[in-house]
Amino acid sequence: MNGLLERFKPVVSSPMTRGTNHTGAGLLGKVSNLTRWLFNPNETYDLSQRLASTNTRYLASLIADITAMEFNQIMKHFNELGNDLDLKSHIADRVTRQLDFSIDWEARLGQRMGWYAFARALKPETVVEIRTGNGLGACLVTAALKRNAAEGFPGCYHGVDSVPGAGHLFSGTYTDYGEILHGSSATLIPTISNPIDLLIINSDFPHEQEEAMYTPVANRFSENAVLLSHHSPYSDALFNFSLQAGRRFILFSEKTEGPVSHGVGIGISYRKKTA
Repeated sequence: MNGLLERFKPVVSSPMTRGTNHTGAGLLGKVSNLTRWLFNPNETYDLSQRLASTNTRYLASLIADITAMEFNQIMKHFNELGNDLDLKSHIADRVTRQLDFSIDWEARLGQRMGWYAFARALKPETVVEIRTGNGLGACLVTAALKRNAAEGFPGCYHGVDSVPGAGHLFSGTYTDYGEILHGSSATLIPTISNPIDLLIINSDFPHEQEEAMYTPVANRFSENAVLLSHHSPYSDALFNFSLQAGRRFILFSEKTEGPVSHGVGIGISYRKKTA
């Protein structure tokens, strides 16, 4: 049921549901595309879509600015992810074995490309993801940490999810670079010994709950920690925390290929880094 509900979220952020004016032909095209998307049996998760080409380059430019890296280097990280045959094979195998129809066998990575690029660019020692879901993000992040380790920058991923059995795609060699903890984030985050360099909020907390979450764990962040939230298009909790903590905030809006042209987005909280 949760997967079915999740699939409607991109529709909420679509112009078609916000009262935007369209020509008759344009609206008919959107309805036709939306119908095909709704009845695609292998695509029920709102983050599992393919970013449009221009939107991908916009995301790379944004990450390059935040991390004080060159645009071409971020695009290189995107390309290495897109060409990661081991990761693709692993996901396809796990989807088949687990009969997981929340994503297609060919996973569309959407904003998770940004998670991967941040993990590669920041070379974090500690990454925390709140709500691992099926574990697709865990696989991507640990793939980045594996490459970082090969370059002399080891790091560890900690996924946190209150749902028993969450993260079923996360297995094999990817577990050499992280773990998934089952329980409350309020309870588990304090048990992570190292400062958090990259925090990923992959959960649809009620606004009040998300707003109450940041301040108690703020002392767990490293000096240049980056916080990412896919819930920011629907909640200003991370924005408000950033203002209070003297951090900068940017909202990246997705535009995806295929039936639903507008996805969700990433709220990014960070401290300005200079080269």
